[in-house]
Amino acid sequence: MNIGAFAVVTSPETGNFLLGLRKDGKFDFFGGRCEKNELPPIAVIREFYEETNVVIHSMNLLDKIEKKGRIVWFYEVDLYETVVLKLSDEHTGYRWLSWWDVRKIPQKQLNRPSYLIISKLKEWYK
Repeated sequence: MNIGAFAVVTSPETGNFLLGLRKDGKFDFFGGRCEKNELPPIAVIREFYEETNVVIHSMNLLDKIEKKGRIVWFYEVDLYETVVLKLSDEHTGYRWLSWWDVRKIPQKQLNRPSYLIISKLKEWYK
């Protein structure tokens, strides 16, 4: 079973969403696969730190998506846009995007878990 945990980071100041820009040119929410016997909340904290050098202090479970042998947990995280991210070599950059801009990202420019998460968010923010 492929289990992943991702941070849906929003700015409390603007409501913008934080997305990483990967080496392959795709956007994604920061996060990744759970290691063996690792709980999803621990995985998202670990992955976010590994990818951004920022520690998550609080988060809320938004939802869990199960699709085609994959489980994707996603958590709401508030982060001020003034925080400086020190990206790992997995990403070449990051962007703070409005919900309007996030929902316009074509599927081919998103990794699979991020596409699933945005699809679920679109259901909620109709």
